Amino acid sequence: YIAVFGKGLNLMGLKPSDFIGKTPEDIFGESGKSRTQVYQKTTSGSHSIFDWDYVNEDKVLHFESSISPIYNQNNQIIGIVDISRDITIPMQKQKEIEYISIHDFLTGLYNRRYFVEAFVENDEESNYPLGVMMIDLNGLKILNDAYGHDNGDLALKKVTKVLREVTSETDIVCRIGGDEFAIISINTSKSDLEKIKDTVHSRLKNIYIKNVPLSVAIGFEIKNQKNMDFEEIMKNAENQMYRNKVTEGRSIRNKSIRAILKTLTDKFEEEKIHSNRV
Repeated sequence: YIAVFGKGLNLMGLKPSDFIGKTPEDIFGESGKSRTQVYQKTTSGSHSIFDWDYVNEDKVLHFESSISPIYNQNNQIIGIVDISRDITIPMQKQKEIEYISIHDFLTGLYNRRYFVEAFVENDEESNYPLGVMMIDLNGLKILNDAYGHDNGDLALKKVTKVLREVTSETDIVCRIGGDEFAIISINTSKSDLEKIKDTVHSRLKNIYIKNVPLSVAIGFEIKNQKNMDFEEIMKNAENQMYRNKVTEGRSIRNKSIRAILKTLTDKFEEEKIHSNRV
């Protein structure tokens, strides 16, 4: 480096003297090698745009460099100019947009769009058996109607917490609808998925929202062969889930209604006496 100046140095916590007479590797370490390669390419007359990061006191800064050759009056390349600008805020906003595009805003889980993309991406024989588990929160509507959407949202967050606790780092946990969740499990087995199912049930039965016990209906399917398509896998998992929902649905509704009645009568003694008489 021959000359270095600009406000970006203050952001990086560096001075011009830290650069003069040194190479990119001297300044940026291992990451300086890619910068040197861009500089060498520029000596042949090309123009390049180069994005790079710099960490200053645990804060990651993002820069964009426009790198061009410097010509003398005889049209000979005698150097390179590297003009960098701070793009940290635009990059952060871009990452926020990317995050929002594939995540559910309430639970922080992946959304339905990502669920479909992740299944297609992982649909390879090296990942078989590939499991898909469908999960439906029972009684969310009655919870929302009786106690308000804040408590319904709390129920969804409680289910999310349990799902995160019982799954592994390689499992992909998603919220794909209002009361629906899904899990993609790589290199799994029926016993592995049964274990997740049983653990989810056992943990949720001890969690209550306004006296209403939480419960879910669960179904799953495993893909072992390439010729099984996504729609077939989803249909089989959903059918199993809905069979469980039909079986458990009436019981959950009855429990919810009794819990709501208890909440009401606990608040109003006269209504409790009247209800008991009725």
